Parts: sequence; structure tokens; C-alpha cells
Amino acid sequence: MKLIDFQSMDFSLYKEVLKIYRNKPTRYFELLYTLWYLPRDSKVYFVIEEDHLKECILYHRFLDEPCLKIYGGLSCIDNLIQVIEDLGVDRIKINVPENQEHNVKEALSDKYEISDENYFFYMASSNISNLGRSEYRVRRLGMDDVEAFIELKEAAGQKLDARDAESILSQRFYMGIYLDDKLVSIGAAYIRLPDVWAIGDVFTHPNYRNLGLGTVVTSELTKRAVLSGAVSVLMVDENNLPAIKVFTKTGYKIVDRELSIELEK
Repeated sequence: MKLIDFQSMDFSLYKEVLKIYRNKPTRYFELLYTLWYLPRDSKVYFVIEEDHLKECILYHRFLDEPCLKIYGGLSCIDNLIQVIEDLGVDRIKINVPENQEHNVKEALSDKYEISDENYFFYMASSNISNLGRSEYRVRRLGMDDVEAFIELKEAAGQKLDARDAESILSQRFYMGIYLDDKLVSIGAAYIRLPDVWAIGDVFTHPNYRNLGLGTVVTSELTKRAVLSGAVSVLMVDENNLPAIKVFTKTGYKIVDRELSIELEK
């Protein structure tokens, strides 16, 4: 068994990645997206056994938060520790597949402090029959929305300058709702592949909550994804029962469960 990085990847390994993605795109979309669009900003480590892909460890910052994601089994915990040490970070989140979490936590607790942990679901939908029309207008955000986007992000606790906001809006498919001449609710398809759109960063200004705006934005993004021929995927905390109930009513089904743990040195 050997651990190789993205730069050492050959075409035969790339074909194996395509194969596992096609078998389950809702599980491996982040991995393929990284290889296609973010090779300079992310890292992928492949565990090879007898010339076949056995497992992967992906490092990414899709929503501006450093995270490791484990694919497949984790037969050698030393591989994961080696990757963390190679990254040289003092704090990082790790997404661990269900049924792997106890082994990972036990092995890492000797070297790192687990400062936070929670389970979340991947939910997917390819059905828009339950998505009705809304009284609110949802539209694509662009360069004309930079100032309003910065203001709403500040309400969410994230400070952006104009350059950062322009970069985010140009790279990600954001949609939003304006009320009282203010941008009050947003959501993004932060990954768009032919087979999968990943929806996230849904936020509504505290003064405009309980109007169902987040659901409206999510529904519109879902429609766009499905009408393009893709499956819409989102992540939700398993304890967020109201959100899970809403997503289920709009056609989403649970397809995976993972543990997210945050490590600190």
C-alpha cells in the first residue's frame, strides 16, 4: 500500500476516479470537482494497493473553511496522520464516513484535541414536482450586487472586501431575494457539475427570518439544478429536524451520513 499525492496521479488513476464518481456521483462530486477545477488550491492523496485505488483523502476549502474528507475505508490511520502533518495546519475539520468514525477518533485523540463534532446528512433530489411557485422573486446575483452581498455577509459574521465579494460572485452561482431594497436571503450552488449541483451557504438576515425565504432560495436552486439535468445535493446537520422536514417535503432524500470533527493541536 502506498500514499501518493495529486501531482503524481497518472491517467489510469484518473480513470478509476471517474469510475467511482459515475457509480455514485452524489458521494464523489467534491473529489471530481477538485481534480477538474481546483488542482492548485486543493490537495488529494490517493491510497493505492496492488495498482488499484483503495481510498482517497481530499483537502479543500469549498466554503472558505479548510477541511479533509475521507473517501472509502481508512485501512491505515497513519496515512491520515501523515496528510495532516503534511498540511502543517493547527486546526482543521475532517469529514469521516459513517462506521469509520470511532476508529478515526480513537487514533487521532492521542495527538490532537477534538474541539467539536457533529453528524450531518447528505440529502439529494432530482424531483421538482413538489416545488411550487413563490410570491418572492429570486434572481441570480452578479457584480451589481457586490455591496448588498458584503452587507448581508457581515450580518452573517463574515467580513469581505469588494475584491473578495466580486471573486465569490463570479465563481459561484449565487441567488438571492431582495425585500425593502435590501438583499435579505442568499444561497449558492457552490459546485456545478453535469451530474451534480451542490447547494450551500444559505443565509437569511435575522430581521427577515420566519418568512420561508431560505426555503424559497433553496427551492429555486434545486429547480435550476434538476432542469439542467443534474441531481441537487445539500448538507444538513442531523439534529436540524425542521430543515430536514422541509427538505424532505420538497423532494430530498438522505443518501449519506458523515461525522464532522474539528481538530486542534
